[in-house]
Amino acid sequence: ICNGTNSNAKNKSLYSGILDCKAASLVANGPKSCSYGCLGFGTCENVCPFDAIHVYDDGIAHVDEEKCVGCGKCIEACPKAVIHWIPYGQEVSIDCNSKEKGKDVKEKCSVGCIGCQICVKSCPFQAITFENNLAKIDYSKCTQCMVCVEKCPTKAISGDLSKRKTARVIEDLCIGCTICAKNCPTNAIEGELKSLHKVDPDKCIGCKVCYQKCPKKAIEMI
Repeated sequence: ICNGTNSNAKNKSLYSGILDCKAASLVANGPKSCSYGCLGFGTCENVCPFDAIHVYDDGIAHVDEEKCVGCGKCIEACPKAVIHWIPYGQEVSIDCNSKEKGKDVKEKCSVGCIGCQICVKSCPFQAITFENNLAKIDYSKCTQCMVCVEKCPTKAISGDLSKRKTARVIEDLCIGCTICAKNCPTNAIEGELKSLHKVDPDKCIGCKVCYQKCPKKAIEMI
C-alpha cells in the first residue's frame, strides 16, 4: 500500500548498507523521508516462495496477484507493515501507508494521502472511512465504482478508470419495474413504471448495483 516510487517520494539520506529492508530500517528508520513507505530493498521478494513479488526500477515492491497464494510471508517480513491483505480482484485500493498529517505528507511524497477526506465524502456507498490521518476502504462495501479514484487530488487511490464499465438495459427483458432506477446512487436510470428504462452513460459510475438488483437480468455491463 505504497506508491512512493523513486520519482514520487523524497529521500532524507543515502543508504549504502546491506540490501535488506530490515537492515535499512535500523539505520535512522530507513533512507526515505516517509517513515511509513516501502524501502524497496526486496526483503519481501526474498522470502516469497512463489516468485509473486518483485522490486522493480521504480524502487517499490509489486505483487503479481496471479502468482500470489496468500501465504503471508511477505507481510511477516516487511518491517514497515506496508503490505496488507486485499480481496482477489479488488482493483481499487488506498496506495498510502502514512499516518502523518497532510502538510508533512506533501513535503515527503507527491502521491501520499493528505487527509482531505474528499474520498470519504464522495463515496456513494460509505465504503471509505478516515482514521489515523489515513483513508481506509471497507472492501465489503466497495463496489469499485472508482469515484474515489477520480476525486483523489494526489492520486493516492489506485484504480484503472479505463476498465470502468457502463450499465445498459436489455430492451427485450426490461419490464419497467423501476427497481434499478430506485437503487441507482447517481440517478443514472430513467423510465416510468412498466415502460422501458434507459441508462444515462454520462451519469453511470459502473457500480453494478442495478445489475445486481434487476430481477429479470435485464441489465448488462459493457
